[in-house]
Amino acid sequence: MSQLPAIRSINMPAHLSHVTAADVEENLRNFFRDKEGFSPNTLKSLLTGTKLYANWCLERGYNWLPVDPDNCRAYLIWMKDVKGNSINTVKTRLAMLNMLMKISGLPPVSIESVVALGMKKLNRIAATSGERVGQAIPFHLADLQVADRLYKQLRTPAAARNRAFLFVAYNTMLRMSEIGRLRVRDVQVNGDNVTLFVAYTKTNTVTETIKQLSKKTIDALFDWLKVSGLSAHPDAMLFSQIFKNGKAKIADKPMSSVAIEQIYKDTWRLMGKDDEQANKGRYAQWSGHSCRVGAAQDLNLTGASLPQIMAEGGWKNTETVMRYMRNSGSIISAVSEMMD
Repeated sequence: MSQLPAIRSINMPAHLSHVTAADVEENLRNFFRDKEGFSPNTLKSLLTGTKLYANWCLERGYNWLPVDPDNCRAYLIWMKDVKGNSINTVKTRLAMLNMLMKISGLPPVSIESVVALGMKKLNRIAATSGERVGQAIPFHLADLQVADRLYKQLRTPAAARNRAFLFVAYNTMLRMSEIGRLRVRDVQVNGDNVTLFVAYTKTNTVTETIKQLSKKTIDALFDWLKVSGLSAHPDAMLFSQIFKNGKAKIADKPMSSVAIEQIYKDTWRLMGKDDEQANKGRYAQWSGHSCRVGAAQDLNLTGASLPQIMAEGGWKNTETVMRYMRNSGSIISAVSEMMD
């Protein structure tokens, strides 16, 4: 448990007396023993969220485990009112505290009325004050077509990689980390049919996912494999760093999120676009989720159903998809359509 702040003592409240301090410590040890069962991003969010809350408690002389409902409420309000975090960040921090309690063998703290009422208050204040959820700038099919033409004119290894990456990202609607994990061997050719084998995704760790590729995506992908020489290295990462001499790195680890987002930044500059007004201090340019957002909006405009869009993007939460589309003009109001 060295990855978490020191626990001074575990004082179990009366209503949790059926769980002992020894039980909690054992559950945490089991969690760290099998932590590979969680995605790196989830694990990072859990540890970060736990450390932030634990340090807040320690500074005030509180025990941080089990999560005390009154302390939790005060912490969430402190995050919003003092630190100025968005309501979505506050919700994420609460979700991580619930997860901490669950892996400790304890009930989630959000079921406590004091916490639920505190969050209800914060949600209402955020809504009435006009707070909006930050969203990645969409990268649409029209943007992909322009980027395709410009990158083909450059004729450099980096241009070939960026072009292929954008086609794969838009075509598959995979998350940035999921694209980063792809290896050359995951490109499966069966005659004219080319697919991508995705071992697992954020929402599907039970069965593999197979992504059908369009002809233009195949063209861009094979051009990159030829230019990079990666075809001869099936175990290498599909997308990798380009050295100054123009050679592609034969990588055994995924590109960092910073390196992947640089592809979007380079494309933004290549297309001569002006930065947009930052949303929540971010999203002035395209970012790692831009292809997912743009493809979802484009699909909706073509008449694809919500289940189809969710299946393509691997979403389980309809609210996430609707948030991507509600301010884009891609949602057609049934009443407005009837009136017009």
